[in-house]
Amino acid sequence: MSTASATRRRLSGALLAVIAGALLCAGAPQRASAQERFDPQLFHPSLSQRSNAAGVSSADLLESGSFELGLLAHYDARPLVMRSLDGSRLYSIIDSQASLHLLGAVGLFNRLELGLDIPVILMQRGDTIPTLPNFDLGAPRAGAGPGDVRLGLKLRLFNTHTEDSPGGAAMAIVVEGFFPTGNQDDYQGEGWRVSPRLVLDGVTTTGHRVSISAGYTHRSSLDSAGLSVGGTFDWGVAVQFRSRYVHVVPEVRGSIVVAADHLDYEEAPTEAALNFRFLPVEQVMIQAGGGVGLFQGFGAPDYRILFSLSYMQVPDRDRDGDGIFNRVDQCPDDPEDMDGFEDANGCPDLDNDSDGILDEPDQCPNEPEDVDNFEDTDGCPDPDNDADTILDADDQCPLEPEDRDNFEDADGCPDRDNDGDGITDISDRCPNEPEDVDGFEDTDGCPDPDNDHDRILDGVDRCPLEAEDYNGIEDTDGCPERDTDGDGILDPHDACPEQPEDRDRFQDEDGCPDPDNDGDGILDVVDRCPLQPEVINGFEDEDGCPDETVIQVTCANIQIRDTIYFETNRAVIQPRSFNLLDQLAAVIVSRPDIRRVSIEGHTDSRGRDRHNLQLSQQRAASVREYLLAHGVTPDRLSSQGFGETRPIDDNNTPSGRAANRRVEFVILEQDGCQDN
Repeated sequence: MSTASATRRRLSGALLAVIAGALLCAGAPQRASAQERFDPQLFHPSLSQRSNAAGVSSADLLESGSFELGLLAHYDARPLVMRSLDGSRLYSIIDSQASLHLLGAVGLFNRLELGLDIPVILMQRGDTIPTLPNFDLGAPRAGAGPGDVRLGLKLRLFNTHTEDSPGGAAMAIVVEGFFPTGNQDDYQGEGWRVSPRLVLDGVTTTGHRVSISAGYTHRSSLDSAGLSVGGTFDWGVAVQFRSRYVHVVPEVRGSIVVAADHLDYEEAPTEAALNFRFLPVEQVMIQAGGGVGLFQGFGAPDYRILFSLSYMQVPDRDRDGDGIFNRVDQCPDDPEDMDGFEDANGCPDLDNDSDGILDEPDQCPNEPEDVDNFEDTDGCPDPDNDADTILDADDQCPLEPEDRDNFEDADGCPDRDNDGDGITDISDRCPNEPEDVDGFEDTDGCPDPDNDHDRILDGVDRCPLEAEDYNGIEDTDGCPERDTDGDGILDPHDACPEQPEDRDRFQDEDGCPDPDNDGDGILDVVDRCPLQPEVINGFEDEDGCPDETVIQVTCANIQIRDTIYFETNRAVIQPRSFNLLDQLAAVIVSRPDIRRVSIEGHTDSRGRDRHNLQLSQQRAASVREYLLAHGVTPDRLSSQGFGETRPIDDNNTPSGRAANRRVEFVILEQDGCQDN
């Protein structure tokens, strides 16, 4: 079958030897003899694409009386090349080829299938190969031409897979013959050939099919480049994954070349392919896919692209016997029930109105039940469940009839308590006026706008159950005036209506007792001077009477009428100032309203400025430490020195300098002091 240029490994080595010999004899006049050519195409599409894989036959058949017509096109890349001994490509005898197949098949007697393939090579290209003495493999003609017509017969031997018994196995014999209608010189034909095959299928219960095919293609032996090539053993495996609209079909197929009297296992072209089929309607199938060459050899392209379109006509039949042919029967296996409802689609309508109630018990089979929890099992819609003449679509209470009492009678709901006051109308004296529920005659259902009948409506009456006494005092509030604490001051004017005034001639008209008139923290019962506040200075602070003191608190500062004495030019406090500072600490501790005090030290102008500033800071800090040691908390005191920068008198006189040497206490924060 193969020429030296067509083979890819062993034959290419022999071809090189022949070329070398021809070159040695180039000096003798010899005539170049043409080599025998052949059809390298090993892909022969199944005659019925519907019942088979693209290139692997199955044991499936077209139904008796049905036929299929189709067009299948494929493009092959480098199906026939010449390679050197190391496997590299020398020449592409056929570099590319595009073919179109007109396919036809017909099913007979549910056992036979006849098919026909009329191929046309639309385009092919190849390299120009040098012509040598005794060796000529010139490139094929680049153009279109017919291929070898193929006629096929499939005979099914047995089949256990039926529509009534899905799943099983099937076997068939396939015999195909090739007629010499193609041009052999252009590698588009070859001559008479015959190819018998045996096919075995396995079918799942869901219709998926596995096909295994094995056979032999017989042809006349060809001598090419000194090599004798005969027929091929052909095999293939395909799986058809089928659904209603989509089929996915992977397949692997190959051939083993018979060279002279032995099998050439090195020349075993093999191809794997994957095709997708789409069936938009039962009669039409669209197929697209492709494959690649797995093992080197003539006819196994680098890759192949495939597309086909086929039409199948089946005889009218009525599988379910309902008088509607399968081709228009949407349910070909279920007979139409012929009940006057959608009887043309071929499907039984067990529930015409689709209300979930089968027609047999459905009292209204063509009117859907409204499923509103009212008599939903009879299959009939109930437009007015409660029969109150208000349709359920407008009835807010479709299961309760309207009571027709001239109150909201259009909503379809009975109004057992028209005014919504919690008292049913049958017991309500005022069914359309809600009870005001104010603790006064609340069971009769009538509102009481003025419970105590004092002519002041309850909405503004602060005492709706007690009548106003109209005594000229706040007669519009609806309450009789009273004196709760019995101190002679009526509650509206009594700032402390539950505490009697103490009548001590101090603010006796406000109605509140004054336990500490002067606000010095000492109750009047023990205060010897109840109208004069005690001066807290550490001296007889429990008698409630003010004492002469050298310390006075203002909003701005704490003034001391004495001097704080320090050791000369030092920050050490002299003991004679301890009593003064003790009084100051007691005042600050007893006055929590004084929140922050700044202790500020000052000097006269004698000495260096830097020394004076440092001395004033140290003296202010010494005073702060003393006060802290006597109970004042640290967060209330800060200290700083200003040296001689803030004099209050003339530094040129002794009295002025003495006045400038001072410690001041500035109040930074004090509660309730407006001047601070």
